[in-house]
Amino acid sequence: MATWNEFLSSAKKAFNKAAVKVNDIADTASDSIKIETLKIKLCEKYEQLGRIVYDEMKSEADEANAQPAADKAAEIDALNAQIAALKERIEKRKSEKCDAKAESSDAKEESKEEPKEPLALPESESAEKDETDK
Repeated sequence: MATWNEFLSSAKKAFNKAAVKVNDIADTASDSIKIETLKIKLCEKYEQLGRIVYDEMKSEADEANAQPAADKAAEIDALNAQIAALKERIEKRKSEKCDAKAESSDAKEESKEEPKEPLALPESESAEKDETDK
């Protein structure tokens, strides 16, 4: 019965590891989608800023027209900050994963047993085996 309990224990550990990896992948994918969405919004803001600047260049520039451009620039900066934060979060997750792999490989190396000597057949059996091989 001990082998069945060991099997269940190892199966649970494997399942938990798989669940953690799936969650990590899902989080990374979610953040990547958010980054792409923010990049689309960023392009829209750049387009709006370009229109404002173009309109300012075509008309007589005065201080009243400068404010919309500054507002769009602030929105662009905020989007860039959000994108940078998401990218940093993804990189942090990747580095944590690499650190965990390194720690687990170190633990595996420490727990390795010395190789066992091959079992030797008693002399009577080895002599019989030699005779049958001939």
